[in-house]
Amino acid sequence: MATGFWRGHVAMMINRADIIHANSWHMAVTIEPSAEAVARISRLGGGEPTAFRRP
Repeated sequence: MATGFWRGHVAMMINRADIIHANSWHMAVTIEPSAEAVARISRLGGGEPTAFRRP
């Protein structure tokens, strides 16, 4: 499982396409396509992920 990091935010990949993370957009812990989350976070000023790590 890989983990993605934004400034002040972390998401975990649960498969090749989806992440699980707590987000203010949905005000809940959600599973969503990573491409959609990255695009939305970037568009809203959060930028691109700063790092990816595989434990």
